[in-house]
Amino acid sequence: MRFSIGWIELASLAGAVIGIFFSLVICGKKRRNRGSNYLLALFISVFSLLLFYDALGKFIVPYFPLLTGLVPPMVFAIGPLLFFYVRSLTNPQPAPMIKVIPHFIPLLLAIFVQMRFGFTTPLSLELLVVLRYLSLLVYLTGIIFVLEKYQSRLLGFSSWKEKINLAWLKYLAFAYISLVGISLLYSLLSTLWFDVSVKLQVFLRLSEPIVILAISYGGLRQELIVFGPETVEKVPLYLKSPLTPELIEAYKLKILEHMTRVKPYLNPAITLPELSRQLSLPSYLVSQVINESLQIKFFDFINSYRVEEAKRLLRSRRDDKLLKVAADSGFRSLATFYRMFKRKTGITPAEFR
Repeated sequence: MRFSIGWIELASLAGAVIGIFFSLVICGKKRRNRGSNYLLALFISVFSLLLFYDALGKFIVPYFPLLTGLVPPMVFAIGPLLFFYVRSLTNPQPAPMIKVIPHFIPLLLAIFVQMRFGFTTPLSLELLVVLRYLSLLVYLTGIIFVLEKYQSRLLGFSSWKEKINLAWLKYLAFAYISLVGISLLYSLLSTLWFDVSVKLQVFLRLSEPIVILAISYGGLRQELIVFGPETVEKVPLYLKSPLTPELIEAYKLKILEHMTRVKPYLNPAITLPELSRQLSLPSYLVSQVINESLQIKFFDFINSYRVEEAKRLLRSRRDDKLLKVAADSGFRSLATFYRMFKRKTGITPAEFR
């Protein structure tokens, strides 16, 4: 067989090589969240293997026919691997195996059917592709749900969001859903023998290496998450809390006095567990008092003090640069300082000065 590939296959091959390179780099990162890195590297490796098969499969399969039964079904591993990568970032507790294994049953079934019967007809091949895209849509939707829940809980746990709110994964999931939706529509139209534009097919083939690049780059830049909202103690709902109104008021005064006297908000990395440790109170009690009595999330509670500190510094230190004022007020970045200051006061720090 004469070895000749087009530029689309060449793009897929380049994406596969880049993906394998990034998976090795991610595995070598010296971080404590190595489990998350391994999951991401495995996801990228499987994606790269599929791209490699798309590019060179027709040349390799005659020599290694077993690949036909093993590689195409691997598409059913992409969704679960990406989902559990996101879960590992948002939840410090590893998922029990009894909950992980069922997610990979479609992969095992696809391998069995491919090895035993094969997808030999055009219709069966299209069916495999349609099932693949449906699986991806389900898992991408689940990923967005997990990220929405994580970002909501983050406001009650941390005083900052920079590089730990996983916004890049959320945007990527939405973009990936759009791509998968277009791909699914294309496959369905092709199955029904509609004449689909070749340009659309080219776009879909070229977008897959871009997905690998985006996920690899985002994974490499992802800051270490050493905690998650799930680390806060599990307790009964507030309605079942043993706290009386008198106790809540007493704890509120204790928290407010501590904020005024110790100024823990000047620590850019302050979290709910750390504040609770300083107060010698359980995290859930501090969270309940802030949420119920003060009617505010922990994130806004801490940053409101930072804004007041920034206002004081802006009045007293008029020659200081805004970046220094932001840092001395406990903000981790100038962008967050501007955003929170404008939200609390209605004007920018520069206008306030």
